[in-house]
Amino acid sequence: MTIGSVNNNYIYKGSSGAVSKTDENNSDIFDQIMENAQNTLSEDVSEIVIKLKPSTLGKLSIKISAEGGITVARFETDNEVVKEVLNENIEKLKSMLKEKGFSVHKIMIKLNSEEGESNSQIVEQIVNNIENSLSENTPEIIIKMKPESLGNLSIRVYKEDGIEIAEFLADSNIVKNVIHAEFDKVKEALKDKDFNVQRYIVSVKEDETPSNDKNDLISKADPNSMDKNMFLKLLITQLSNQDPLNPIEDREFIAQMAQFSSLEQMQQMNKNIQLNNIILDQINESFKEQSKRVNESLYYINDNITSSFEKLNNNIEKLKDDQDESLDNDLEVINELININKAIGGYDMDSNK
Repeated sequence: MTIGSVNNNYIYKGSSGAVSKTDENNSDIFDQIMENAQNTLSEDVSEIVIKLKPSTLGKLSIKISAEGGITVARFETDNEVVKEVLNENIEKLKSMLKEKGFSVHKIMIKLNSEEGESNSQIVEQIVNNIENSLSENTPEIIIKMKPESLGNLSIRVYKEDGIEIAEFLADSNIVKNVIHAEFDKVKEALKDKDFNVQRYIVSVKEDETPSNDKNDLISKADPNSMDKNMFLKLLITQLSNQDPLNPIEDREFIAQMAQFSSLEQMQQMNKNIQLNNIILDQINESFKEQSKRVNESLYYINDNITSSFEKLNNNIEKLKDDQDESLDNDLEVINELININKAIGGYDMDSNK
């Protein structure tokens, strides 16, 4: 595909080689995008890839996801003309997505180019160094980026007020922008190293000013770990650093407040569940203690009964032995008496003779 400039309008050559004006072609391109998106996107299908015609226009991927409490629609195209068409029709895209059930707060349009490949190489360097060098024992590393023109990137993970923070300090704005663009990969790498990071700070060394992207301060913080004071503090910081020419939309505030309200309700529910669990544990412990005492009492009674029976049996055996011995003695006496009687009787008979 050839892209040129005629009267400040883009033109392209189709497969036939004929040159068409931008307005007509842009309309055809946008119609393709709208038709495919309307026919394919749904609540169950939030990511699609469209093969545009002619093939020289390449592919267009559409992905809708929740990021930091807001809904973001990402459009990635292989073609500069398609990117321009999308930028010119953002409001129509929002309306179409709304009809499909997506309340999109932000639309991001990206051109897949050599820069994209370079970004991939940069984030790969960062992820590899996190995986190979960063650990609990080594929570701070310095990466010598390649090419050398990118300078160094220092990564430090630390805790502040009970919150685990990952701080990225780059020598180059390019590296900073790549971290933002490929944030999910960096976050996943830290998670794999068992870091429970709840806040991210990305800054450039030349000014050492943390990123003030209007969504960074809150969307990069883990909402599940924020309390009310922290949320309000971040919100005030976000407001004070917003771009006056591009202020934050009310819908973002509403989404963030709704998210925090849900979080507070969940926290209260968790507290109630924990309290119930404590009460149940106490009841269970009390029951175990009572059961233990009952068992000990039963063992004591059983031991006493067994001991009493043993003593009784011993006494019976002893009595029996005594009776047997007494009977034997009596028999001996009787036998002696019989013998004496016999002797006396024999003597009397001899005397009479």
